[in-house]
Amino acid sequence: MSNCVRVEQQNEQHVSEPEEMDMEAGVDEPQVDAPIPIINGNLVPDDGDTIKDQEMEEDTSWRSEATFQFTVERFSKLSDTLLSPAYYIRNLPWKIMVMPRTHQERPNQKTLGFFLQCNAESESTSWSCNAQAVLKVINVKDEEKSFTRKISHLFFHKENDWGYSSFMPFNAVYQMPTEGDDSSKSVPLALQRVFYELQHSDKPVGTKKLTKSFGWETLDSFMQHDVQELSRVLLDNVENKMKGTCVEGTISKVFGGKMVSYIHCKNVNYRSERTEDYYDIQLSIKGKKSIYDSFANYIAVEQLDGDNKYDAGEHGLQDAEKGVRFLSFPPVLHLQLMRFMYDPQTDQNIKINDRFEFPEALLLDEFLQKTDASEPASYILHAVLVHSGDNHGGHYVVYLNPCGDGKWCKFDDDVVSRCTKKEAIEHNFGGLDDDFSVRHCTNAYMLVYINENKLDYVLHSTLDSDIPPLLIERLQEEKRIEAQKRKERQEAHLYMQVQIVTEDQFCGHQGNDMYDEEKVKYAVFKVLKNCTLYEFMQTLSQTMGYAPDQMRLWPMQARRNGTRRPAMLDYEMENGRHMIELSENENPWNIFLETVDTDTAAAGGTLPSFDKERDVMLFLKMYDPKAKTLNYCGHIYTPITCKIRDLLSVMCERAGFPQGTNLVLYEEVKPNLTERIQEIDFSLDKALDELMDGDIIVFQRDDIDITSDLPTARDYFHDLYHRVDVIFCDKTILNDPGFVVTLSNRMNYSQVARTVAQRLNTDPMLLQFFKSQGYRDGPGNPLRHTYEGTLRDLLQGFKPRQPKKLYYQQLKMKITDFE
Repeated sequence: MSNCVRVEQQNEQHVSEPEEMDMEAGVDEPQVDAPIPIINGNLVPDDGDTIKDQEMEEDTSWRSEATFQFTVERFSKLSDTLLSPAYYIRNLPWKIMVMPRTHQERPNQKTLGFFLQCNAESESTSWSCNAQAVLKVINVKDEEKSFTRKISHLFFHKENDWGYSSFMPFNAVYQMPTEGDDSSKSVPLALQRVFYELQHSDKPVGTKKLTKSFGWETLDSFMQHDVQELSRVLLDNVENKMKGTCVEGTISKVFGGKMVSYIHCKNVNYRSERTEDYYDIQLSIKGKKSIYDSFANYIAVEQLDGDNKYDAGEHGLQDAEKGVRFLSFPPVLHLQLMRFMYDPQTDQNIKINDRFEFPEALLLDEFLQKTDASEPASYILHAVLVHSGDNHGGHYVVYLNPCGDGKWCKFDDDVVSRCTKKEAIEHNFGGLDDDFSVRHCTNAYMLVYINENKLDYVLHSTLDSDIPPLLIERLQEEKRIEAQKRKERQEAHLYMQVQIVTEDQFCGHQGNDMYDEEKVKYAVFKVLKNCTLYEFMQTLSQTMGYAPDQMRLWPMQARRNGTRRPAMLDYEMENGRHMIELSENENPWNIFLETVDTDTAAAGGTLPSFDKERDVMLFLKMYDPKAKTLNYCGHIYTPITCKIRDLLSVMCERAGFPQGTNLVLYEEVKPNLTERIQEIDFSLDKALDELMDGDIIVFQRDDIDITSDLPTARDYFHDLYHRVDVIFCDKTILNDPGFVVTLSNRMNYSQVARTVAQRLNTDPMLLQFFKSQGYRDGPGNPLRHTYEGTLRDLLQGFKPRQPKKLYYQQLKMKITDFE
């Protein structure tokens, strides 16, 4: 066993940082014997022995962290408490303490107690040490199969040891390591959740999260899944999760049996045998009176003779016997009754509702291959899973004998009730009514038996101490979050969302308006609808770090032309009104938050005054035709009577142009409508179309090169209007994610082919394109290279926000020859 502890000392208190403690045992004769790792300094036992290491300092007892180990000889025969030598950390002696433990409720189940002890032999009462540790039992044959648990404790004279009385309990479900599992996809974690809730809840426990973890959701949720499928999904997932842990092999130990399939030749010395593991047995019931008939049929010997002789290799065709023998039955025996079978006459599955009897006490010794180690195969009926309905669907009910004492319960969805033994067993044999007039469609479909000698082992109670504390914390935190979400859903009608966008989000935006609503990162506030504007401003001030007079709200308002621009909100007039009224029931409500700059805020400055009757707020963008980009240049307050010419100096300053640089100005009205401002001596209200807060002026140098691709801002926005991102996927590659190319809707076939060919570094004549199927994802009809339409025509079947996708394949001959 090894132990790693990190402890810091402050005055007389010892405060620990995250620490590790490892203790590990082998598989057959577990023991922990590995080199002692050093984290900070070396380890010195209190018996005076020293660890030989030339790089060690002479005294390491002051160190704040360490890893130490303790080897337990003959681990499997551990009968008394053992203490390791002392290892000093922060001048305190620390020891590993291990012991065998049992619970009164389960005297036959032995577990390992594992504790960390500190300063136990001291008579002082004035010391304390807060430590965190990781306790580990090391598997000496396979390090990855080691078992770890964490502790955190304040050690002092009255509580000088801390750890786990059942460090390695063998309760399988709770011991699966699920700490890092996805809560929505992990079957083992979902199963742990169900078991925990069954153990602690006084209400019916839902299984929605469990079935969702199987991948049974959406349409699957409404389908009748085979119970054998459910059983195998559970067992396979749990068994895989247990690998490499202290409970590895539990599933096969509890549910697994062995059988041997054989073929024996009668006339030559040749035989073939194959031993197989099984977790359930499928029993044929057609024409069988009882479960004993089905078992007899299962192991019946088949004669291979006549035209059906066995090919025995070098011996040729031989008369032989073929069959199955059971080598062992598991403690928990799952029997699947084959009530559904294929009917060749109707070419579909049908349900067999024939009477089929099964006993409460099942004796299977006659079907078991006897060996000296064979145990009695006497079983008690534990559960009867009943199906009502036909092959198209129906309803499941479970009858359960929880303690194996004959006291039965009926589980019908979320209703659990007591029932008689006759209701649970005889009423589910199936067959006809007493008057032989009506055939029952309600009958047993799966049976669970438990070996009579293993009842205590299988059905023992689970204690809270068996559940890892970290799992309890996780599940309780899940319930707290779910309760919070439930409360939020119930109170959702009382709240609204306010989404705040700040000016830094405008920088780098290359499209229309001030930002892309699909890409912007809002600061989201959940606000009571009856909250006043004044109250919201106080909250905003605390969150954003600005005084109320250093902020101004500009709600984003939808204009008739399809744009969204900031509009004035008069705080002085509206601060007493409710937020939902101010938003005119818009939820979420998007608001541009204007703030003072950092220097002004630090100096305690405030925003300049704004007269909503006389002033207007404008946004400025500079277009660079060489880079074909837009540059955000901030916003300005200006009187509506201000002349355009008076704003030129501000534009030059914001763009970094020399004062006096000749500029060309445009008004960004809406997508695909950018109008040039011709008269710079006009006032704003006359120069701009319907002057409003939030109007955008785009400017550029007056040195337009008409030979360039997009020489003016108007050309840029016109091109922007026709831009479209198209995903091109290789038709020959299954599920090819493809690559994205930005194109113009106005491109023809040749232009698209040249652009894609350039991306693929090939000849456009060596490409063939395909439309995308409208009803499902996949390539459709091929495009001829003489296609006369535009890209817009090809993409017209896609919805506005739907990803646009086309397919291609590379050819070894020119498309003209190929076609």
